[in-house]
Amino acid sequence: MGKFLVLSLTDHEEYILSRIMEIIAVEPGFDHIVTSHPCNTLVFPGLELRLKERTVYRNSELISMTRREFATLVYLAKHPFWVFSAGQIYEEVWGEDGENCGTAVAFVPKINANPVYNGG
Repeated sequence: MGKFLVLSLTDHEEYILSRIMEIIAVEPGFDHIVTSHPCNTLVFPGLELRLKERTVYRNSELISMTRREFATLVYLAKHPFWVFSAGQIYEEVWGEDGENCGTAVAFVPKINANPVYNGG
């Protein structure tokens, strides 16, 4: 006989549901399960973006980000496999001309588990 699990979660606890769904999704007996995440949480392998809380977790560890870094990451996460120039990202996140954006969108080392830096 099947089992049922009933959970009552607040908006701030939705990450619990996301983690449960991640675990269920990799179970071999659940080949046809449809996983859905709350629309205010974006989940990728090893990375979770909680939009309402404006927080990022890499492997369950909180990653400190500025408001603009978070907005940049969310923009990229909502457009997987798209390729953007730094100027395009700057225009979308800052709402200004991205022609001279410089390194304004360089935040990847914060979410990369093994960051590689160029230069000395």
